[in-house]
Amino acid sequence: MELRNAEADGVPDPVADAGERKPARRRRALRVASATGLALGLAAGGAAVAGAATSGSSEGHSQSGSQPPAGGMRPNGGTPPAAVGTVTTVGATSFTLKTKDGTTVTVDVSGTTTYRDRDVSSPTLADVTVGKTVAAFGTDTSNTVTATSVAIGGPGGPGGTGGTGGTGGPGGPGGHSRTPPAAVGTVATVGASSFTLKTKDGTTVTVDVSGTTTYRDPGVSSPTLADVTVGKTVAAFGTDTSNTVTATSVAIGVPNGPGGRNGTGGPGGHPGTGGPEGPPPGE
Repeated sequence: MELRNAEADGVPDPVADAGERKPARRRRALRVASATGLALGLAAGGAAVAGAATSGSSEGHSQSGSQPPAGGMRPNGGTPPAAVGTVTTVGATSFTLKTKDGTTVTVDVSGTTTYRDRDVSSPTLADVTVGKTVAAFGTDTSNTVTATSVAIGGPGGPGGTGGTGGTGGPGGPGGHSRTPPAAVGTVATVGASSFTLKTKDGTTVTVDVSGTTTYRDPGVSSPTLADVTVGKTVAAFGTDTSNTVTATSVAIGVPNGPGGRNGTGGPGGHPGTGGPEGPPPGE
């Protein structure tokens, strides 16, 4: 029997073809596997980068939120005083303040209350005295403050409030209250218990005096009716009824004497010094 070469006859050899196709299929599988691995690697890398960016952003926000404001710590820990005013009374475990608007506030203190006074090294409740300006830190309930800290001299910080102006000086000799005189004029006649004045508009006024009438004359230490003489200018204070004055007081020489009716005001108070430092943060 004659054997023929299949290839020579143009008939494909399946065994030979299979051997040739196997390497090609293996190369395609390797290329697919490599592409898949590369895609997975890129995806994983992108996720890692995104995660790192998110984490960094969160940390940045967290750090920003926890940083103190520019300039350092807030004064008094950021908490304003519950009450500021002038001390009116002091007790064993409390004192009262009168605030700027006139409100009375009770401040309760305890063994844990701290005190600050820049003029005293170790201040206590004994340094809270009537008339001093005090700031009380703590909890205010219906005008009663449970104090954790008390600043004597004011709430602290840069310069305290300026001192209160002095009260007006007393009226000079012949000075009177705000009540104007009932009559002012030149003495025309003088009697035993009265005298007459001619006012600026030419009216004649009779001034009745008594044992309770007081006299003022800048040139006389203890003036009396005898110092009321014709030609002097006199102001009569009292009740005027139809040009007859029942005098309670007579000012001889000028209507109000040196110093005026209310006197010159006293000098203003000295500028206040800076208050003590506020309490530490958290109070």
